[in-house]
Amino acid sequence: MLLDFWASWCAPCRREFAFIKRALKTTGDKAQFVVLSYSIDSKKKDWTDCITKNKIANDDWQHITTLKGWDSEALKLYNATSVPCTILISPKGNIVGYDLRGEQLINTVKRLKNGEQRHD
Repeated sequence: MLLDFWASWCAPCRREFAFIKRALKTTGDKAQFVVLSYSIDSKKKDWTDCITKNKIANDDWQHITTLKGWDSEALKLYNATSVPCTILISPKGNIVGYDLRGEQLINTVKRLKNGEQRHD
């Protein structure tokens, strides 16, 4: 699972959407890989409009928010101090990658899929 902290107003976050889409395609049918995007937006309309405009919601890419902005408890729990912030979590719940972006995210997901990197 990829936990993705982001915000609709964050241009670097929106640039990462293309890489997250590619990471999802990389896993194909062979691996179960999902993205949980946690928005730190405080305005519901901004959050939902961004999801719709960028076509980033499907069964494998879910979205949540508390609409509390930087006061979100989840940010503190995962020590996310900026956005975008990604955390790659193994099926057993271990963090196997932190703050992966761009090609680094895609390459790490490929290695995990191929068993080249320990992921339990």
